This record gives sequence, C-alpha cells and structure tokens, in this order.
Amino acid sequence: MPATDSRYDTYQNPLNSRYCSSEMKYIFSPRNRFGTWRKLWIYLAESERELGLEGITEQGLKQMTEHAQIQDHEFDIAAVEEKRRRHDVMAHVHTYGLAAPAAEKIIHWGATS
Repeated sequence: MPATDSRYDTYQNPLNSRYCSSEMKYIFSPRNRFGTWRKLWIYLAESERELGLEGITEQGLKQMTEHAQIQDHEFDIAAVEEKRRRHDVMAHVHTYGLAAPAAEKIIHWGATS
C-alpha cells in the first residue's frame, strides 16, 4: 500500500470509519482500481503480441509498463474525458494513451467493456 496522502489512495464511502480496514480502503481505491485496469491492458497487449498481432511494439509495451501506476494528475484528465465520452473505461483508455503514446492505439485492443 502506498504511504501517500492522495485522495485517490483511499476508497471514499461514508461507512469507511466503521467497517473498512486500511487495506480494504486501498483495495477499493480509485488508484488501485484504475491501476489494475492498466495491468490488465499490459497483460492483454503482451498476450496479443505473443499471438502474433501486428502493431504491438516493444516501445509501446515499455511505455505501458513505465506508466502502469496512474498519477494524481491523470485522474483529472480522466474525469474530463469521462464527462466528454460518457464512458469511464474509454476515458481511462484515452488517459493512458496520453501517458504511453506509442501504445495509444493498442490499449484495450480486442477487449470489450
């Protein structure tokens, strides 16, 4: 668990103070949820490359891995994109693509949401 004071590291719910351990608050936090999405997109791209899909480059995978941990400022970008796109997953696909431009077109490629 990160030792930061970012609001994105803690699940926000009125029942937190009564029923949630610090571990539970982190597991359900925005940072962990969207970080898990990014890990899944990396695994998906690696598997697709292994299967021979063209367009998945080493540089793209490297950038995806380097930016697997979502940063605080990216939550703001994703919030704007979610309002514009009206879709949480696609907002985060776009935001991740900004952080990993060499992988922009292959993030979430072949998956449905």
